[in-house]
Amino acid sequence: MIRFVLSPTLGYLLLLMSVLLTFVVFDREVITTNNYLEYYILLVTIIFFVITLAIQTKFKFNNFKLRDVRPYAINNMVFVIIIANISEYFILGVPLLSTDVSYHTFGLPYVHHISVSSWLLLFAIRLTNRKIFNVFLLLFALLNPIFMQNRDILLLTVYVGVVLLTINNKLSFFKLFLIAFSILLLFGKLGMIRSPLGLELALESLPLSIEYDTESILFPFYWFLIYFTGSIFNSLYLMAGNYIIYYENINAISEFMGWYRDVGFFGFIAFEASLLSILIISLMLATKNSKFLAIYVYLNFQVIMTLFSKKVFLTNTLFTIAFILIFYLLWFFSRKRSNIFSTSLFVRSVSMLNDFKNKAIQLFKDKP
Repeated sequence: MIRFVLSPTLGYLLLLMSVLLTFVVFDREVITTNNYLEYYILLVTIIFFVITLAIQTKFKFNNFKLRDVRPYAINNMVFVIIIANISEYFILGVPLLSTDVSYHTFGLPYVHHISVSSWLLLFAIRLTNRKIFNVFLLLFALLNPIFMQNRDILLLTVYVGVVLLTINNKLSFFKLFLIAFSILLLFGKLGMIRSPLGLELALESLPLSIEYDTESILFPFYWFLIYFTGSIFNSLYLMAGNYIIYYENINAISEFMGWYRDVGFFGFIAFEASLLSILIISLMLATKNSKFLAIYVYLNFQVIMTLFSKKVFLTNTLFTIAFILIFYLLWFFSRKRSNIFSTSLFVRSVSMLNDFKNKAIQLFKDKP
């Protein structure tokens, strides 16, 4: 179970599923290229999927169950993140509760990078905490992306929760299914709140091969289906020789398209190889020191999300990793300074004891 939720294979599995579903959901003629490039994309995706299957067997994911996976100075992180969120809501308002606050533009410069790191609060939950504090951390982490109407952070928070539950042996495949089902429902509902008519307009405008019923109780799930395949559809549509995306109200394009535009098909291969290298390096770091697991979990999620838009090669990704590492450096230097102070104090204490001993001996020798 833990290998499944943490494996770098997960991103390529979802990419493979998305490409295959795109062939099913959309009209094939719209995305067919003259040189059948879409099939080469599918073939390369399968190859990377198989490669990650082989690589992930080299890592002992169960070792994380025996170690402390909380990032360094996590309590200090929690304090900073909560203050950042409170500041934004106080100054700008809450997007979910006010139509005057747009979720598109919500956030203070630089501060928002910290606010959307609320998923880190889940790492601060532990049995030794007061129950009310753990409940507060859990609710804050889950409700914060909902208040922001930020589905990416909501999915990241859920993914982190799944990882931590699995590490603590508190998640079965049945519970994972229930969580996935709930997320699909919540994802659709948030989509309807964010853009009430957006889905209907998209379904009416897109060249679909599937039928749908707007009156069906399952209609919100089409948000997830279109979201899951929309970026790949737009990307393949551009590869087919078109100069604009087909429909901008669904996801834009997958992140690999930037590399494809610059280098061509080999740009796609180089992009996926770069992602795999990032995952392997961060996983090796987390395996060596489990307190860096948060970095790997975050990067693994970001790699998955490159399927939908530009996610990895962004300042936000760099800022988030730097945010975690800065607290590690502060913890490291404060501990080193404390050790130096403790050592010097110990040395002075030993020196004073030796002086006292020598004086006592000298005094005893001077007695008649």
